[in-house]
Amino acid sequence: MKRGKTVKNKNLFCYCIMMSLSAFCLIVSAVLFYNMAIYVDEYSTSIDLINGGEFWLYMDWARLFILAFLCGISFIGLVMNNKDRN
Repeated sequence: MKRGKTVKNKNLFCYCIMMSLSAFCLIVSAVLFYNMAIYVDEYSTSIDLINGGEFWLYMDWARLFILAFLCGISFIGLVMNNKDRN
């Protein structure tokens, strides 16, 4: 019995770490994207020029969506793991 409880605690710890790291990365990426938008607005330039082309602009958006997806999946895993624990 004790072994199963230890595995669940480790799993919960991993979900907590993954959730916190993905949320931190998402916040940092969103703030950097917002600061880039402010720079583009103040200096009347294009966001394509800042990112190095249209492809890298799409990759920047893809990074934000992937981080948001990872944050959501880890939150769902954390909630489901907590339900199973109780």
